[in-house]
Amino acid sequence: MTAKRNIALWTIALGLSGAFAAVAQVQAPVLNGATEGAGTPLAVSGTADVSKILTIQADDRVQGKKDAPLTIIEYASMTCSHCRDFSQSTMPKIEEEWIDTGKANYVLRHLPWDNLALAEAMVMRCAPESSYYPLAKAFFGAQEAIMKAADPLSEVKQIARFAGLNDEAVQACITDPAGHDAVTNMRTVAQRDLGIKGTPTIFVNGDRIEGAESYEKMLPELQKAYKKATGK
Repeated sequence: MTAKRNIALWTIALGLSGAFAAVAQVQAPVLNGATEGAGTPLAVSGTADVSKILTIQADDRVQGKKDAPLTIIEYASMTCSHCRDFSQSTMPKIEEEWIDTGKANYVLRHLPWDNLALAEAMVMRCAPESSYYPLAKAFFGAQEAIMKAADPLSEVKQIARFAGLNDEAVQACITDPAGHDAVTNMRTVAQRDLGIKGTPTIFVNGDRIEGAESYEKMLPELQKAYKKATGK
């Protein structure tokens, strides 16, 4: 592990423990502190194979049938209020009408805007795959409480226990170099190769939808993509 990445990982651990003054003194923070929808833009790559990026990857956590006609990929930050709203208001209907019926699958990828979102993403990916989406719903459901807590890590640990992760396991998750690299690389690809500047950004079979749209507004896009994929 490089010295810079070591500092970055300890930034997460210290910051989530409430030692925000200590974090402010760290010279190499893991993220740039951007707020949701206002990330520091990277130079967008013109050579990336976007169509390949927007298919299911080996390390994706997939909800639904992998061979479903539609693949819905969402880039989200766990501390993004719009992402929370999409998760709670729009996704239940998508799950009921599209994922549970085998018409679509869904992949939540991470574009964290801050260290808390990064840590939650690392915990989610560290947990058993069957707990990934239940944890996402739990973290979004408790988003306000977590972000307002004097000790956010304590709130994260409490929720993670339902996924079978004890306090020591959570601490190991948020200081794991491989987990750190997986999530930050995901963020880099989102910004550099897909040009994403805000969350949530959703792709339906590669077609981009920006923002936390209602199910009613998304429905025509889903129907159009489904017809294109199946002829139905």
